Amino acid sequence: MRRTATTECRRRRWREAARIAAVGAVACAPILLALRDLLPDLAARVAPRNADVRLVVFLLDWGAERWAEGLRGFWDAPFFFPTPATMTLSEHLLLPSAFVALLRAAGSTTVAGYNLLLVASFALTAAAVYALLRGAVRARPWWLAILALAV
Repeated sequence: MRRTATTECRRRRWREAARIAAVGAVACAPILLALRDLLPDLAARVAPRNADVRLVVFLLDWGAERWAEGLRGFWDAPFFFPTPATMTLSEHLLLPSAFVALLRAAGSTTVAGYNLLLVASFALTAAAVYALLRGAVRARPWWLAILALAV
């Protein structure tokens, strides 16, 4: 009897994980549609072209280089010389740069890492909002998924 209850609980958890993943996948569709011209050249072109993107790509590149060197000198980025610890003046992007470091180790580029992080942010945000709403409402209405995708 106990084994059946445990199995049912696992099945329920897998079904819930599948729902959350489906919401995340559906959230990727609009951004991939908007970036359809960029997809063939994902490793060389950034999605939105503005000064903020250049800064973020620089910070990801700097962080990826520092991860490759064991984070030695990470906080002393090469701007605002001679000010020490200049990365404390900006967004450090430490964890996203770890993802980019893994991609670079696999032979990819920093720009590809930025583009993948951009697309993943939509999916992860929608999945997190859906999971949060599911926990708050304690029900399974279909409109929670639509609300999560609208965010």
